[in-house]
Amino acid sequence: MSTRLTIGALAVVALAGTASAQITSANGYNMNYRNIFNAFPGSTINVNGSGTPATVSGLNVTLQEQIPANSPGGFANRHFSWLSTDGGTTPYRVQANESFQIDFTMRLSRNVSEDGRNIEGGIWFWPEADLGATNFRDGGLFVVSNGTVFVGGADAEFSLLGERAGAPGNPPAPLYFAGDLARVSFIYFAPGEVNAATGAYRVIFENVTQGRTVDTGIRLWNNEALLNPNPNPGRGIGLTGAAVGFRSQFSNVAFEDNTITSEYNVLRIIPTPGAVAVLGLGGLMAMRRRRA
Repeated sequence: MSTRLTIGALAVVALAGTASAQITSANGYNMNYRNIFNAFPGSTINVNGSGTPATVSGLNVTLQEQIPANSPGGFANRHFSWLSTDGGTTPYRVQANESFQIDFTMRLSRNVSEDGRNIEGGIWFWPEADLGATNFRDGGLFVVSNGTVFVGGADAEFSLLGERAGAPGNPPAPLYFAGDLARVSFIYFAPGEVNAATGAYRVIFENVTQGRTVDTGIRLWNNEALLNPNPNPGRGIGLTGAAVGFRSQFSNVAFEDNTITSEYNVLRIIPTPGAVAVLGLGGLMAMRRRRA
C-alpha cells in the first residue's frame, strides 16, 4: 500500500511540474540582435562561433561582439537570447501562474580595460508582444561590470544587491567586475504561494570569482510593476506573457579594438520547489480521501 501511495504522489508531482511550468521544456534560444540600441552597426557578432544565427539549440549561449577602434557611434549595442521551447523558432512567454527556478552561470568579459564603459547582462523579462517596443516596461536582474548588481524594472527605481557599508545611504560593496564568473538562481513564485494576490521572487547571486554571495530573500512581485521595489502604475513589467532570456549590452572603448563577450550556461530549469511540494501534498491528500 505504502509503495503505491509513494509512486502516486511522485506522479502527481511530475504532472504538476509539467502542467504548471512549461518553461522547464526550454531547449534553445530565439536570438534578438541590436535590440533598440545599435550604436555600432559596423560591429561583427558571433554566437557560439557561428555568425548570427536566428536560433540556437541547447541552453548554452556565448555571444561575442567585435567593435573596431574609432568606430562611429555612441551609447551601446544590445542583444537578447530569449528562451524557447521550440528550438528557438519563437520566444517562450512565461505566464503569471508559472512557478519556476532558473539556475545559470554567467560571465561578462572584454579584451581591454573598461575606461568607464561597462558591460551589462543578466536574466531579463519582456512583457510586450513587440520585442522592439520602446515603452521600457522590461526588467530583471541587472548585472553591470562596474561592480553594481540591481534587480528592478527598466524606467523604474532599482534595488541594489549587496551589503551596504556604513550608513544606510551608502552604496553596497562592489559585487561584479568584468571577467568574474557568477552563479545565479532566479526563483519565481506564482500568486497564491507566498501571497494570495501577487507573485514573489528570490534571487541568489554568487560571485564565484570573489567568493561572495547575496540573497534577496523572498520579495513580493506585483504583476503591474514586476521587480520594482517602489511600484507605480505602468512602470516595471508584468509577468503575463513575458518573454524571458538573457541580456547582453556592450559599450565601446573608443580608441581600441574591442572584443566583448557574454557567456550564459543554464544549469537547470525546474518548477519552483515550494509549488511542487504543495501540489504533491494536495495530490497525496486527495488520494487518501479517495481510499477512505
